[in-house]
Amino acid sequence: MLVSSACCVVSRSASTHVTGDAVLKGGLNAPAEGVTTRDDLVRVFGAPKQTMKLEGGREVLVYVYERRDKSNLAVLLLLNWENSTTRLVRYCFEFKDGLLVRCWKEDVL
Repeated sequence: MLVSSACCVVSRSASTHVTGDAVLKGGLNAPAEGVTTRDDLVRVFGAPKQTMKLEGGREVLVYVYERRDKSNLAVLLLLNWENSTTRLVRYCFEFKDGLLVRCWKEDVL
């Protein structure tokens, strides 16, 4: 007589961590050069991650959006697979005399 049994313990998890999503969700219609003020931007998006003062009285406000997705699969606690992806985007807004003069997006990761 032959008896066989099999048991497999599988654990799976996934998580997403997002920061800076206020920039993506907006709340401010497309920022318009010569119309959108620095105060408008800060009121909607909050404090910038970074502020740079440039010559000629210009200022650049930098907002960062980051999304990290992580998944994990473990079998019998002996084998473990992890997968992680990160997306990092910088949104830059340049102001002169309190008015938007230029904006751009930089994909970092």
